[in-house]
Amino acid sequence: MKNRPRLQIPLKRSDYIIESLCLLALAGIWFLAFYKYHILPEEIPTHYNGSGKADAFGSKEYLITLPIVATVLYLFLSIFQKFPHMYNYMVKITEANAYRQYQLATRMMRILKLCCVLIFAGIIYLSVESTLNKTYELNGWFIPVIIILPLVPLIYYFNASSKHEK
Repeated sequence: MKNRPRLQIPLKRSDYIIESLCLLALAGIWFLAFYKYHILPEEIPTHYNGSGKADAFGSKEYLITLPIVATVLYLFLSIFQKFPHMYNYMVKITEANAYRQYQLATRMMRILKLCCVLIFAGIIYLSVESTLNKTYELNGWFIPVIIILPLVPLIYYFNASSKHEK
């Protein structure tokens, strides 16, 4: 890791699009949390079990913590993206393959960041809707999406990285 080249990876158009989608989703999370806050009851679901049913309730202030966590996660991943030479790789990083491996890894991190923000957006949206509708459960499809969505960029990255090993 100490001997790895330190390269600046310029953003491509697709990278700018992904970053824009992240920021748009993050802004949407904050807007939704504040827009719906005043119409929510004082007690809302704060945790859902594996089948999507609310199993813990708390103050509606909890809703504001989710955008905060999403924003901190977004900032942390954005900073971490700038240091691809510090990542763990499946292949040995050389002068010859560093640019492509770093490019793939930073794009994967960017897409993972988008997935995380979208998951938080889904949690906030579905929590608000389930509270207002008094169903107190997430849609059945949401739990598998939370599990599968972050795996998609990882699988793509592992496949692309091994093809561009050299």
